[in-house]
Amino acid sequence: MFKVQPSPKINKSISKKKKFLEKADLYEYALKYQNELYLNVDFLQFGKSKGTLLLDEQGEIVPKDQALQPAILHSHFNNYIHAVINTMIPETRKSIKPYEEVVFLLGPLLDSEVPDYVQTTFECFQKVVDIREEQNQIIYKIRDIQNMVYDKVGYFTEEDLTVMRENCEGFNVGQFTIGKVQLESVKEIEQTIEWLKHKNGNHQKLIGLLEDSLSEKSQAILRKAFAEQTKDYHKNVVEYPSGDEGVEKYLTVYREIVAKSTEQYIIPAMRN
Repeated sequence: MFKVQPSPKINKSISKKKKFLEKADLYEYALKYQNELYLNVDFLQFGKSKGTLLLDEQGEIVPKDQALQPAILHSHFNNYIHAVINTMIPETRKSIKPYEEVVFLLGPLLDSEVPDYVQTTFECFQKVVDIREEQNQIIYKIRDIQNMVYDKVGYFTEEDLTVMRENCEGFNVGQFTIGKVQLESVKEIEQTIEWLKHKNGNHQKLIGLLEDSLSEKSQAILRKAFAEQTKDYHKNVVEYPSGDEGVEKYLTVYREIVAKSTEQYIIPAMRN
């Protein structure tokens, strides 16, 4: 296993580029890119990143033209790890029990004669439950790569990063779909509530769950989260069609945000 450890050469290279009041953060893992190992150093001032330096395996400063792509790969890998900690795990810890209860209670009422809006309501809540399970699996997959890099290998590769990116995109697509399918199903949920009120049997718990999902508070939270998630790089709200076409457009916008952020923040921060 390769271990990143400070050495006199590494410290000397860092001192050449470190500015007053900055702290140097040497990443504990490396990048293996085109058969070369690259070490990443972030320069922090009062907790905020102010610059990046790429070193080779011996601690020498890498020429800037050679360091550009490794710096981008290092930044993306680090961002994905932080996304798991700061966004994905907190999101998946939110309870989806009300959605599971709707699926459990509404499912047995479905037959060939139920109105289409009832079927749409069921599919909406089932979709949320299914996506959350997929998102939990995504976190495990990313954590497996992280553990391998940290504990077994000591470096990540482009292939590792590709898997990380695909899974992070999958998680974000899930969030997009959860928001969109719920916002597009409001009318059908309202109709289902009325249908249940006139259907034989005691359906008060199910009606209550559906009404809670349409409450002013629930809808306001949903609309706000969806609006933030669907903005472009310039913070403009983007309109998305339904279905696969909307997912493809969302991914295009998301990837443009990543590319433009790289251009704006990573490249100017390099000190090689």
